[in-house]
Formats: sequence, C-alpha cells, structure tokens
Amino acid sequence: MIPLLLRQPELADCMPALTARLHPDLALKLQTLYMAAVYLQRNWLSRLRLYLNSMELLPDLFSRQLGLPPPDERFGRTGLYALAEAWRARSAYPFARLEALNNMIDLFFEQLKIEARDQAGAYTN
Repeated sequence: MIPLLLRQPELADCMPALTARLHPDLALKLQTLYMAAVYLQRNWLSRLRLYLNSMELLPDLFSRQLGLPPPDERFGRTGLYALAEAWRARSAYPFARLEALNNMIDLFFEQLKIEARDQAGAYTN
C-alpha cells in the first residue's frame, strides 16, 4: 500500500471516503498505512524525487485524528517514530514496526533503481 501511495499520490483523494466506509479496525489500519506513506515521503522526499520526478506531496489527512505529529516536523521523522510506536502498542504481536517500515522503503528504492537502470538500458539499445 505504501509504495502504491508514493507512486500515485493522487490516490489520497479517495482515502477519507474509503476509510469512512470501512469497519473501524480496518479504517485504522488503512489510516496507519496512509500516514506511514506520508511520513516516509517527507523523510525521503529528495531521494524519491530523483526516481519519481515531480511528485506531489501526500496531504496530511489523519495525523490529528490519530494523535500523531504533523508530517513536516523533522521531515516526517517524529511522526514516523510516533506512528510506529502507536502501531506496535495496539498490536497483539511484538513486531518491530519502525524496522519493517524502513525495510519496506529500502526495498522500494531498490525497485526504483532497477526500473531506472532498465529504462536507461532501453534508451541505449
């Protein structure tokens, strides 16, 4: 979900209506993933723009509702840490959420590198 939102930030437009239609538990999960994308985008904006060119910023739709910091605080880092801790605290499983989010963004960058390399190769053939 997070890479999809980073690639297509225009999907943010449908998030409020979608979360309103979901069961509260599912809505919370979707809002959490959405805000993870918002914070990660702010944190990695320069690097993301190297690969994704002119990317619009995901709007802050749920930070107040979830009791999280605004996304521009410390380039999203404060919110990312708070989100990961809140997510871990409400989970029945002792899963390292921050580590999982960082691993996900690392994998996403690896995918973007492969795509950029493949695209560059297509131009030289």
